Amino acid sequence: WMESQNLAQWIPGTFRKPDARLHISNAISSRTSYVVIHQSTSTIAAIFALNASDPFDQMLWAPLLGEDNWRDALYVHRLVVEKAFQGRGIVPRILKFTEDLVPKMGKVFLRLDCRGNNPGLRKFYGEKCRG
Repeated sequence: WMESQNLAQWIPGTFRKPDARLHISNAISSRTSYVVIHQSTSTIAAIFALNASDPFDQMLWAPLLGEDNWRDALYVHRLVVEKAFQGRGIVPRILKFTEDLVPKMGKVFLRLDCRGNNPGLRKFYGEKCRG
């Protein structure tokens, strides 16, 4: 679906690789992964991860912002909405939830994991952030 919408963020099969599975498993065990449950059906509607000091974010952001400045943000990763729940306003609510956590976690910014050379996803996120 993402590719058909010009939102190619992940290469198909990426999350089946052992290192990616380990990273996700660590995010679950460290309680930085979130699951959004649709109350009336008890169905998983969305998932996402929040990082406050992950080495992956340091690798991505420190060269751009400086060794300390990248730490000013809370990072949203692996935001996925189940197809049946797309278009129901879940993403703006997730982003509001995460935005409210920024000062509580001593951060200044909220950053969404998105490749800079991915105009489709950047536009999508921009629409949802204004949502």
